[in-house]
Amino acid sequence: MALTGAEGSIYSREFLDITRPLYDMHMGTENMAGMLYNFIRFTKPKHVLEVGAGYTSVWILQALKDNFKEIQVYKELRRQDRAHINGTPWSVDRYFEEEEASNEIGTLHCVDNLEHAHTTADLVREAAEKLNMTGHLKMHYEDIFDMTSSSFSSVRFPLIP
Repeated sequence: MALTGAEGSIYSREFLDITRPLYDMHMGTENMAGMLYNFIRFTKPKHVLEVGAGYTSVWILQALKDNFKEIQVYKELRRQDRAHINGTPWSVDRYFEEEEASNEIGTLHCVDNLEHAHTTADLVREAAEKLNMTGHLKMHYEDIFDMTSSSFSSVRFPLIP
């Protein structure tokens, strides 16, 4: 395994070509997508809940995929005792202990009933397949208002009480 960071795929021609059909200028997500990508890269959540699938979904998925790859690199550096600078660690032991114990990968839980007149939600799974990100995606094809708490009973969302 090469000890490098994330692939930076959001700037690749393949990523941009695959996400282009999901873009809808009427949704106002062109600026939100990059912000969500960076927020998720910074906070490294295990689960993300998105109501309404579309353009931003693929950016969220890419962030979760890049986080997973980055954590794998950190794990390798820690195994090689290289996750420090002059003896000062630059990784948090507790995080990696929890990471090993949970054995989860970052997952986007996307809720969409596919009833919006100009929906691109149906294209999210297709884009995720093309970009090899389906392992990070859990689609919930239903109305968020009809969902029960049991829909997410096994999922821990730290920011949702």
